Amino acid sequence: MAAASTPRARAKKTTAKPKAAKSASTTIEIKIGVENSPRELSVEVELTADEILGKLDDATSNGTSFAVQDPKGRYIVVPGAKISYVEIGEPSTRKVGFGVL
Repeated sequence: MAAASTPRARAKKTTAKPKAAKSASTTIEIKIGVENSPRELSVEVELTADEILGKLDDATSNGTSFAVQDPKGRYIVVPGAKISYVEIGEPSTRKVGFGVL
């Protein structure tokens, strides 16, 4: 029998893919008020307040859509002409583990 036929020898030959290091991401909660809608949209995004304001200014001045993506990859798209207000919250980092609150 060849040495490469044992399970342990085969496991040594395969190369494991390195896992990406998880970094502490900073999220900002934004609330979007839409015309003729009694409820507001609330979403967390991984953008800075300046980036959000830039996108909002572009959407309202050019009549395009205001589009943001949440950390899970979902898109929220609102027509710029229908936005009543946007409330930008404080940046917060995600806490991991069992710490004292």
